[in-house]
Amino acid sequence: NEWLAHDAVLFLDAASGEIQQATHLSKTEEDSGGSYKGISFTPDGETVIASNIGGALDLFHLNEKGTIAQRDRILLKEGNTSLIPSGLELSRDGKSVFVALCVSNELAEVSLTEKKILRRIPVGNMPFDVCLDGKRAYVTNFGGALPGAGDTAGPSGDGQPVKVDPV
Repeated sequence: NEWLAHDAVLFLDAASGEIQQATHLSKTEEDSGGSYKGISFTPDGETVIASNIGGALDLFHLNEKGTIAQRDRILLKEGNTSLIPSGLELSRDGKSVFVALCVSNELAEVSLTEKKILRRIPVGNMPFDVCLDGKRAYVTNFGGALPGAGDTAGPSGDGQPVKVDPV
């Protein structure tokens, strides 16, 4: 089944489990694919936001029947480098989304109206998910500790170095 792929978003009937609609994530210069984490409805239920490992947030605007009426995306880039989103959570007012940027070790606040990154906040290594609670954001990290002064460090794929045991 072509829809059981890493680049698909499925809209299911909650009662029957049947696929009501399916679509692919947008293609970017970096390819595309669903993140291992990161999909949510806006508070009004009219838009679905999905993390795209090609360096984007895909937005699916729904009509009154709950099917896709329009698609959009917000590219997440720093110069020519794509920023890879994972977990996300919307602000209470639904105007922005907070996104864990797993390779750059940051939390980004992204404006849904301006379609751009408003700010980037350094966090731990390989942030996985985010949860908002009033004025605080809690971020879980998937990787090891970031190296401090005097720590032995090693490479971490395309990301920043990580703390390693000296050999």
